[in-house]
Amino acid sequence: MWLYVAAVVAVVALALALWRRPGWRKAAVYVLLGAGLAWGLTGWRATVFQAQRMPAAWEGRDIRVMGVITEMPQPVERGVRLRFEVEQALSLQDPPQAVPLPQRIALSWYGNAPPQGLRAGQRWEWTVRLKAPHGERNPHGMDWELWSWSQGIQATGYVRHGPRDIPPNWLEQTGYAQVAQWRGHLHRAMQAPKDA
Repeated sequence: MWLYVAAVVAVVALALALWRRPGWRKAAVYVLLGAGLAWGLTGWRATVFQAQRMPAAWEGRDIRVMGVITEMPQPVERGVRLRFEVEQALSLQDPPQAVPLPQRIALSWYGNAPPQGLRAGQRWEWTVRLKAPHGERNPHGMDWELWSWSQGIQATGYVRHGPRDIPPNWLEQTGYAQVAQWRGHLHRAMQAPKDA
């Protein structure tokens, strides 16, 4: 990460030095400064994001998480897909230990929704099984890993709510629910077909 920070500082210093020299075209300085800043800031962001990735040791294992549904759940063929912000993650072993998970994850709930429903702004505690997003090798298909990266999602998985699993626990409706509902109404209004 420090390489990118140093590169940004060096490019800014070089651009300032060239700016004061006679004979240099200011457009060339702008191009140099823009390219250097873009490279440095992109690398810096990627390094920080990569440091928060899903730990490989916890992929495919059951983890108890508590957090908030951050966006309107989207219905899919066999259930619901939702975005979840992790506030706490614990292993299911005795004694439980903290699990270093990414903050933003994408979950699927397969089967019937719980009696409370699944809505943005709800705080839940449930058992999940996660993995890091991986892209397809098809050169003409969607790059799922890159799309997840652009959305800030570092792990995907599903909620476990079978008869042998610890049941999901609905905790509360947070204040975020009003904002999410307003965003949902706005989204639906924008997607509605317009009368000719």
